[in-house]
Amino acid sequence: MMTNFRKAMMAMMLITLTTTLSAQRYQSLYSVRGNKAMFDGKVIPQADASSFEILGYGYAKDRSNVYLDGQLLRFVDPRSFRLIGDAGHPQQGEVNAGRGHDHISSSETVNGRGHDHYYDNGRPYHAEYLVTNSGVYFDGCYVKGANSSSFKDLGYGYGRDAFDVYYFGNKLQKASVGSFKVLTDGYAKDAFSAYYRGQLIADASGSSFKILGEGYTKDAFNVFYMGQKVKGAHGSSFKVDTNGYAHDAFEVYYYGVKVQR
Repeated sequence: MMTNFRKAMMAMMLITLTTTLSAQRYQSLYSVRGNKAMFDGKVIPQADASSFEILGYGYAKDRSNVYLDGQLLRFVDPRSFRLIGDAGHPQQGEVNAGRGHDHISSSETVNGRGHDHYYDNGRPYHAEYLVTNSGVYFDGCYVKGANSSSFKDLGYGYGRDAFDVYYFGNKLQKASVGSFKVLTDGYAKDAFSAYYRGQLIADASGSSFKILGEGYTKDAFNVFYMGQKVKGAHGSSFKVDTNGYAHDAFEVYYYGVKVQR
């Protein structure tokens, strides 16, 4: 008769093997071919192949987005996103291996102000600043240089004092404090520029910048998706549809990429 110890060892080996095979299966579905990132043989339209990284368990990310099973996870920050734990011993965190993604960031309104739910270092937190007489803090870290007497939490990880603007506790070097305004879904602007998740949007004009929905924005000259310019899009006729689709007078776009005919 098999001892309880041998049974337990075999069960642990089976669980580890199953989890490892599952991770390998998910990883093998992703591929990068030339300038295209793919999942299960299909091109991921909005993916940046040059920065594409396969994380395992169906997850991948590039410099702008995070993906699950080849699908875009909207408003999840790739800079702080990571898997927590190994295949055999998953830990509760940003992603608990094998559990799905109901804990991924979402947006809501609290007390009339926009908030994002973020996860980092294995614990969830609301993107809020703590202002005290001794200084300003964000997620347990001291915000160096922030003036507590004039500091205001603007929501979505943004904040400002009388002199500077901050995102996730980091100073935005070129932001104009007097005209800085937080929009929604990670976007913000001042009189001169526009920002997405604290990053300056190249070629965007803050004075005419507006939110269109579904991750799309535009100014008087260009259209953008998740902070990246939509090549060839005509802002004057650009309209947002649903489920990642949009169109102008000439072309149809899917998650910011022109649909080939």
